[in-house]
Amino acid sequence: MTRKTITIPFVLAFLAASTVQTTFAQEYNFSVSVGLGTATPLGEFASQDADKESSGGAIGGSCFDIELKGLIPNAKGLGSIFMLKNQVNSVGKNYLDDAGVTAFDEYSVGSWVLSGYMGGAFYEYRTSEKFFIQPKLMVGALTAKTPSINLFGGNDLLVSQNPASSTVFSSLLGIDFGVDLGRFRLQGQYDFMFAKPTFNVVVEDYIFNTEEVYSFSQRMRTYNVKFSVGYNFGKR
Repeated sequence: MTRKTITIPFVLAFLAASTVQTTFAQEYNFSVSVGLGTATPLGEFASQDADKESSGGAIGGSCFDIELKGLIPNAKGLGSIFMLKNQVNSVGKNYLDDAGVTAFDEYSVGSWVLSGYMGGAFYEYRTSEKFFIQPKLMVGALTAKTPSINLFGGNDLLVSQNPASSTVFSSLLGIDFGVDLGRFRLQGQYDFMFAKPTFNVVVEDYIFNTEEVYSFSQRMRTYNVKFSVGYNFGKR
């Protein structure tokens, strides 16, 4: 990853933080919210065909986000947003069957994980004093992790694949529908997540005492639906 790619999320995060500081000083609206919902894999990430190298075998999972939003003073509805996010997707049994994992006496399989921070911009359209719509666009540096895989024969560990991690440039396109109830804010959030990390995975075979390292890239695309509860600071 280039220095330029890594710098972009930090710049966006700085802009978001600067907006909040200015917003508070000038008594404009900003909010902090916590969201919880589902993360549905799409395309190759959801494919259960283990014979295809591009398949991720992921099934529906969960996502958890903390968002900080601030309207830019005198920008007519334009605002900045900073997000801390985490999402987890398990591996489907159909994929494990196809890969031969379930043929072992016992096995344990972890989950795909995508976590980190993102920053970007949104536009707020007010349908009334309380109700609003906010389309948003964000980018960030997220850490992606592969599922761990352990295969057993009786009580003996035969094959082990530890989680591999990779920091990757990611993007998010979404829209929020919300209502302000005094200081409190309720939102329904719909996001498309895009990432394509490259992993270096180490597989240890304890039967033949060998170790294999291989690299692969995985498209991680998900459709996230969340419900969030927030608190409004300042005043409009």
